[in-house]
Amino acid sequence: MACGIPDVGGVYDRNMRELYRENDEFADFLDFTSKIAAFKVSSSVVNVISHNKPDDTIGKTRMRSASSRTGPFGYWVKYFRGSGIIIQCHKSPNDEATFISIVLTHANLFVRKKCAPIPPSEIEVDVALSNGKLCKCEVVACDFHYNLAALRIITDTPLQPANMTSLDNSLSIHPTQPLPLDRDGLSPHPNLFKILPDDKVIVLSRVMNDPRCFFINVGHFSLKHPSINCNELLCVKGINGNNCNGGPVINYSGEMIGIMFHDSSFLPSNIISRWWKHYKTYREFRRPWIGFSVANLYTAETGFLEQLIRKFPSFSTGVLVVQVEEDSPAYHSGICDFDVIVEINGVVVQSTLEFFEKTWDKVGESVELKVLRESTGGQLNISTAIGEVTPEKFPNWVMRYRELLSHK
Repeated sequence: MACGIPDVGGVYDRNMRELYRENDEFADFLDFTSKIAAFKVSSSVVNVISHNKPDDTIGKTRMRSASSRTGPFGYWVKYFRGSGIIIQCHKSPNDEATFISIVLTHANLFVRKKCAPIPPSEIEVDVALSNGKLCKCEVVACDFHYNLAALRIITDTPLQPANMTSLDNSLSIHPTQPLPLDRDGLSPHPNLFKILPDDKVIVLSRVMNDPRCFFINVGHFSLKHPSINCNELLCVKGINGNNCNGGPVINYSGEMIGIMFHDSSFLPSNIISRWWKHYKTYREFRRPWIGFSVANLYTAETGFLEQLIRKFPSFSTGVLVVQVEEDSPAYHSGICDFDVIVEINGVVVQSTLEFFEKTWDKVGESVELKVLRESTGGQLNISTAIGEVTPEKFPNWVMRYRELLSHK
């Protein structure tokens, strides 16, 4: 079945014809279970469009491109599209006949080619729902550290929020532990969704405000570290993240487990839920800084793991310190590259996601780490402070996004 090319805001994009054709061809090979999982959350997936306000001087540069449209005063207004996901919906406290919903998307909607990020107050944002209805929205929060933006929309009918579940990416390296079975999808868990290397995941996106323009992409969870220097990111292989920016990553039960960004990286729901909860409570962002990069222990080289198991046979999980930043609190407290953190404040830590969760509420405080040092065979107790990420340490989202735009 061929899809027609919709008319969106008077814009004609020749590339969209190819995009529709590719989606139709891909749909013929998409397995039925992937489609069913996607349909469980499809009504929560939206298209997000940001454009400069009429008085914005950036909009007056008359950038004639496929992503520009004529503004109300005759000049060209630059706009950007992406996907988003509804995470919350409730009745308005001031009007019981209306409903307030929160949409999460990527903060790159507020970046323009060859320009620094534009303040959200200077951008207008529209949200196209799954039925094609266009809604004006208010920017509630925009965080260029985690590349997240929260939008508020008001509708006269309730919208369906996605069911978000946290991930468990721990895996034992001990040879006596049973090996995980290969599988295409995992059953729902009351609290956590267990994800293993090469497990299938689904990424959803809407690139236009046309109900037919809904895209389903199947990839695999990867151990590869994303190119963006953000510790909390995970990676999907087999998917071009540039076409899914801001869309949800889901499992085969239709549960949202993250938000997709460019470079095929995604922010896991563990961080997303804490980020949003903290902002709702305190109206400020939480950005813990630990002063070193970490990875799951099972991603280390086999020779290192063999020696570690031999020297510390009672430990099978932990977090590997990959690179300590100079002059950071961790650096001055004596933490070294290739240290293995197995406990925080006396509580066992089994994975990077657990580590981030346990340090989330410790900003401005010191934590006690139990560390295994393979080079000496020693166990150490090290106290280090958890700081806050400052703007100069933000990941290079903006720089990387400009590079992608420059090739379009």
